[in-house]
Amino acid sequence: SQTQDDLSTLLSPEFPFREKLILYEDPEIKPALSPLSTAERVEIVEHGVERQVYRVTLNSPGLLFVSENYFPAWKVSVDGVDKKLLLANHTFRAVSLDSGTHEVVFHYHWPRFATGRMLTIVTMLASIAGLAGCLFYERRKKGTTA
Repeated sequence: SQTQDDLSTLLSPEFPFREKLILYEDPEIKPALSPLSTAERVEIVEHGVERQVYRVTLNSPGLLFVSENYFPAWKVSVDGVDKKLLLANHTFRAVSLDSGTHEVVFHYHWPRFATGRMLTIVTMLASIAGLAGCLFYERRKKGTTA
């Protein structure tokens, strides 16, 4: 199968990780095949659990490869415009970029995750309120019997 072939290629000691990516969709650009110049750079601006921001400068169209796991809940925008998130090297993320300097934002948006987080917060607040109520009741009970 194609997946097995790709994995075999990636696991090969000869695979040039710094120069090539295996993509599973059309990147919508034709990346330059020249080596990176010193003017091209990637700066990590913010790196959180649900949001990562990069400032990327390229002399010609190319791809930003991020060695973090791909998952459909990850979304990407370039200079505030939503772009297609690409699956790269079987499990990582990439995005197509034109030449120039860009702000690339990856953000995690999964409605079930947000729902779970909200339920956790509500449950914690209810637990704190229940504990406070029990403490109040115990103090009041001690106060009336003494």
